[in-house]
Amino acid sequence: MSLAMLNDTHATGVAQWLSDAGIPFRENFSLARISQIKAGGTPRLFVQPQNMSLLCRFLAYLKQHSIGWIVIGNLSNLLIRSGELNTIVISLKEFRDIDFMDGYVCVGAGVLLPVLAREMETKGYAGFSGLYGVPGSIGGGIFMNASCYGNAVSDYLIDVTFLTEDGDIRVLKRDELSFSWRKSAFHDRFRRCIIVEARFSLIKNEMAVDKLKLTDAHVNRSLYQESAFPNLGSLFATRNIYGEIASHFPVYRALLLCIRIVLHLMPGDRHANFARLATSMTRWYFDIRDTDKVGLSGKTINCVINKGGAEADEIVGFVRNLQGKLQNCVPLEIEIIDRIE
Repeated sequence: MSLAMLNDTHATGVAQWLSDAGIPFRENFSLARISQIKAGGTPRLFVQPQNMSLLCRFLAYLKQHSIGWIVIGNLSNLLIRSGELNTIVISLKEFRDIDFMDGYVCVGAGVLLPVLAREMETKGYAGFSGLYGVPGSIGGGIFMNASCYGNAVSDYLIDVTFLTEDGDIRVLKRDELSFSWRKSAFHDRFRRCIIVEARFSLIKNEMAVDKLKLTDAHVNRSLYQESAFPNLGSLFATRNIYGEIASHFPVYRALLLCIRIVLHLMPGDRHANFARLATSMTRWYFDIRDTDKVGLSGKTINCVINKGGAEADEIVGFVRNLQGKLQNCVPLEIEIIDRIE
């Protein structure tokens, strides 16, 4: 059965199977209700398996009937098109166990990174405090090798348990997953696989460095990250959005240098002043204009916001237009799924 044929009759059959199997699901559930940017399509079936056994059974059923599916985490860097979705959406939100063992911790894919960072710091373990400001889940964090303030998800990773498209369980060690900046083997080799669990080494924090990182991450998140409007965090995959744009546009680079010179004469927080001036200059230089419902954060050019009531397709259009103005010089960090049945 092709995706386009997931009609009312087929959806009813899947819903009945889910009910019989005891797997929680919702019908015609708007993803805007759980998306970090408050936008997204409405899948006919939104499924939330509670454990790996139920997930494996469901995948086997979907394969048997040739029914399409996608998996989501916290929807913190994923934007799915507007409208009705015939593709089944599977959420791993219920995979949120954190089990401390002798020398390692086992973490479900649905655990939020800030939750794990706080738990690790509370128990006196190092290496995760910088991730406090990353709003994603463990599964999404491993997929994109999330990092912040000197800590990366892959730093203390031992191995990852995941399901293949056929529902087979596999475990691969960190070195087998090709981690690099904002990338892992789950982008290509294991694209259709589902991360369900990960193990991390427990390293005792003998100094106050991690506690300080956690404090800094909390402060910097409130000062420099968008919090007033729904958003998807960093829009582009870059350590320095303004510097990377400058490397492609000579006149822009000269204007950015002028801003840095002016900063030495300005009072107040230099980072906040730079962000404000660089954002304003970038908007002017590339003629970037907000719409009534979609725009860019006032704190950085690297964050798209929902100003109120924007549909996913409106946000996608804004982002695509912005990419065009920047001549696609910086790759996206968020993932857009706009070609889905």
